[in-house]
Amino acid sequence: MTDIPTIEPIKPCWHMKSLISGLVDGSVTGMVQKYALWHLAHCPRCQAALDALKQVSERLRRLGAAAPPALAAEGASLSPDRWAAMEAAWEEAESRAP
Repeated sequence: MTDIPTIEPIKPCWHMKSLISGLVDGSVTGMVQKYALWHLAHCPRCQAALDALKQVSERLRRLGAAAPPALAAEGASLSPDRWAAMEAAWEEAESRAP
């Protein structure tokens, strides 16, 4: 039986999650884009998340699969309470992972 390698998840700063995907798909512009780029220049964790997402998007593009649109592009947004609930659920799931 072959062991499946585990990859440590890259966790960007909470306020950058949607901005990182927006930078990749081009939906972040203007002052928000300038802030996101400034933050990326000073945060290795967020830069690593951006680099990883770019790699995945490029691989999907090469496969001919369209990457799913960002939530912001669909006009959807999550409230701070919903983000907090998702963060808590994600952290709980990660803590239970083998």
